[in-house]
Amino acid sequence: MSCGRCAAGLGMIALCGTSAFAQFQTATVTVLAEARSHLDTAYGVGDLSEGGGAGAYPLFQGSANADQISGPSGVIARSQLGLELSEMGVSANGSIFLGISADEGFHSASVSALSSVWIDFVLGSARTWRIDPGTTTGPSGNAQVTLYAGDTEVFVYSGEFGGATGELAAGAYRLAIRASASIESTGTSSETGGTYTLGFTLGSTDPCPADLNGDHVVDDFDFLLFLPAYDVLDCADPAMPEGCPADLNGDGVVDDADFLIFLPAYDTLVCPTNS
Repeated sequence: MSCGRCAAGLGMIALCGTSAFAQFQTATVTVLAEARSHLDTAYGVGDLSEGGGAGAYPLFQGSANADQISGPSGVIARSQLGLELSEMGVSANGSIFLGISADEGFHSASVSALSSVWIDFVLGSARTWRIDPGTTTGPSGNAQVTLYAGDTEVFVYSGEFGGATGELAAGAYRLAIRASASIESTGTSSETGGTYTLGFTLGSTDPCPADLNGDHVVDDFDFLLFLPAYDVLDCADPAMPEGCPADLNGDGVVDDADFLIFLPAYDTLVCPTNS
């Protein structure tokens, strides 16, 4: 494929090189949702455990529930996650909810939930990466997103984040998303929960993103492609060309910030080559 004519799914631009895509569709994906609960009341004792994870490219999901009721008391333990892959991108979301309802005859209870995803992939050449604005704000703050190169952490995020970018060398990587929580009680009601969202995209180190028609020069033909996208503005608008290639900074809109990237490339005219 030629420069500027390739875009990843998930609404985020991924600049083309001539080869060596990330090939997420061949990545090894591990999806795990797990829920456990213990409930002890005057009416009986119960233990439940459930795990689940399934799917194939491009959709993976997991769901686990370990809800129980014994007399007037009850517990809730639930974990849900979803993962969608494109050739160059990952979109993930998940939620966990735990609850203990202590009523007549209640003795004790404990509940826990886990949501985990691992994506092992190999890059044949250097790639840029981008984390879209998202959150890993729960449950109880115990959620994080980590990228590993072997045993080395490339990045780790928890809480709110967005707009982070960087570059990866060729090699093997693991993107890990994990959320977990647990609560217990011997006499009072309690609950906790939270969600996470994540968009992760790999792009090319190609030095000519403004070459929208792929002819290795940035000229009036590219400008005529940029202008209508600039008028539409929002990459999510159905009128926007597929993949939103004019969104040169990858922020989901084609605006003045993208025009300021386009202008110097237009002045240079000829696309430089990778060293």
